[in-house]
Parts: sequence; C-alpha cells; structure tokens
Amino acid sequence: MRRIIVITTILLAFCFYAVAQKENVTKEDILKKSPGILVIEQLSTQYVPVRFKHKAHVQPMAVMGIECSHCHHYSSPDSFPPCRKCHSQTKGEIASKFPLDRPGLEGAYHRKCISCHREWSHPNFSFKKKSLIKRNTKEDKNFHDIDCSACHAKKVAGETAKIDVTEDVDWEHPAMEPEDKKVYTTNYQGGQIVTFLHKEHVELFEIGCVDCHKEGNCSLCHGEGKPREGTKSELEIHKSCVSCHALENKCQQCHTNTAKQGFDHEQRTGWPLGEHHQNLKCSRCHITKGKFTKLETECDVCHK
Repeated sequence: MRRIIVITTILLAFCFYAVAQKENVTKEDILKKSPGILVIEQLSTQYVPVRFKHKAHVQPMAVMGIECSHCHHYSSPDSFPPCRKCHSQTKGEIASKFPLDRPGLEGAYHRKCISCHREWSHPNFSFKKKSLIKRNTKEDKNFHDIDCSACHAKKVAGETAKIDVTEDVDWEHPAMEPEDKKVYTTNYQGGQIVTFLHKEHVELFEIGCVDCHKEGNCSLCHGEGKPREGTKSELEIHKSCVSCHALENKCQQCHTNTAKQGFDHEQRTGWPLGEHHQNLKCSRCHITKGKFTKLETECDVCHK
C-alpha cells in the first residue's frame, strides 16, 4: 500500500511539473520558434509549390492581438501540427479518419487565406461577380478576376514558371511611425475639440499599438482609397481613453475649444524637467505602466 502511495505521489508531481513547464511557454517564445517560410507542395503535380511566408504573417497578426488559434483552430496551445494531419489530401480517404463535414486540405488552405485576403482591394484578390459591378465605373475598369497565379505559379512544360515579386502581398511589415497628433471635432457643447497626442502616447508612455487597437486586420489600412473609419458608439469611443485616464466626469480635461499642444511636464505638474530628466521616458520614474501618479520631488526618492 505504501509503495502505491509513493508511486502515485511521484506521478502526480511529474504531471504538475509538466503542466507548469507548458504554462511557462509564452507567446514570444512561440513566435521566436515559429517557422519563417513554409513550402506547400501537396498539389505540386499541377502547380509550383507555394512559398507561404509564415513569420511575415504571424508577426503583424500578433500585434493585432490575433492568436495562433485563428489558423490552428483545434490544436493545443503548445502544439501546431500541419494542416494535412486533420484535412484529407485526396477525396477518397476514409471518413473515419477525415469526417465528411471537414473540408479537404485544398479547401482548408483556401478558406484560411481567402478569409483575410478577400477584404483587400488588391487587384489579384477581386471576389465580386463581374455582373454585379456597375459598368464604366472605376471599379469596373480596375476589375480583375481571381488570379490563382498571385500565389500559384502554373507548371508549364519546358518553361521555368515565375511569380512577379512586385505583386507579392505577404512581405514582412516595416516599423510604423506614429503620427504626431490627431484632432477630433465632437458635438459636445462644453468643448468640441479633442486632441489625441498619438506620438507621445507611443514614445513617452510606451503604449503598444495593440493596447488600443485590439481589433482589426490588414484591410483596415491596405487597399484602394482611405482606411475604413467605422462607426463606434459614444461608450466605445471613451472606453479606450478612460481605461487609463480615470477622469471622473471631468470632460474639460479632454474637450477644449482649441487643439492642445504637446505634454508640458512643468505646466501639468509644477515640476520642471532639467537637462538630466528631459530625455528620459516617463516609465523611468513612473514605474507602474498606465498609472502616472504624483512623485515626491526629493532626489533621494529615486537616487538612493
């Protein structure tokens, strides 16, 4: 009996250790280990294998808060088997292994790619029916049928198939430079102007894009014409600000009659930044992210 208890205790300890090890795996760890390029060659008898730039997709998706499960939808958090493990490569495979209600491998690939890229106005991804587009309009003149060669290079006997790299839409996104500020005009009579100091929030307060932009995808910015602004309720508009700024109905702190200038530490706090402090980020002194509370002005509070 005692031996059984000892063995059971050891097994439980091992299980808890294994779970703890899995929980210590962070998103950053997974991102670093994720493959850069995947070669999709299951249909290589018809097309040249597709070079899928995996890391060029997962990096911007991570910034937008999109999880690995968006594509790896039935995988465990620390295991990402290839699509062919669950999706049939041929139509005749046994239903017990690949249920009839599950798309085949080709369908699974296309669903995941097209579900995002169909929102682009890139000419290679035009999904509207020609008959539904008004004739002689700009949309009609720029219309292209879905061009498989945007991803697939057709195999041609005796020729080397090529893909025009200028049409490659899956390259790694460059670093984005935040705009200085954005001035909004509202209907609030107590002050119709709201100034959002975008660059200061990003650089001084070290707020990441995804801290505010929690929803969205590539098509919000990419495509023909201006980015889609969308419509939000009054509650949604205020939520992104009040999550950090506990204003307690002090509307005039944001709503003014003229656009605001940049943050002035001396004006707002009464404590001027000397030559040794003016180039520091706020977080060097205000160490709690998002909570910039008043500090004591004696030097030895920080310099001990």
